[in-house]
Amino acid sequence: MSTTSAAVVAGAASGGSVRYVTNTTAGILYLRFGSAAASATDYTLQLAAGAAWENTAPFYSGPIQGILSTGTGNANVTTY
Repeated sequence: MSTTSAAVVAGAASGGSVRYVTNTTAGILYLRFGSAAASATDYTLQLAAGAAWENTAPFYSGPIQGILSTGTGNANVTTY
């Protein structure tokens, strides 16, 4: 991921799957639910550096897009 192009953070998951996303970068990670690209002005939620989000009931099972506020980096995603 970078500040210039959104990336798929997590693809569609089977119904009832929990997803846990951790922002491992030094900037804000903007997440957008759906297939449209995330941006700093069009997002579902934002994660500060080092923050995490857990998808709890009701479960969202569609794709999640992400883009960073600064630099490049990765997000850790666990699906269970």
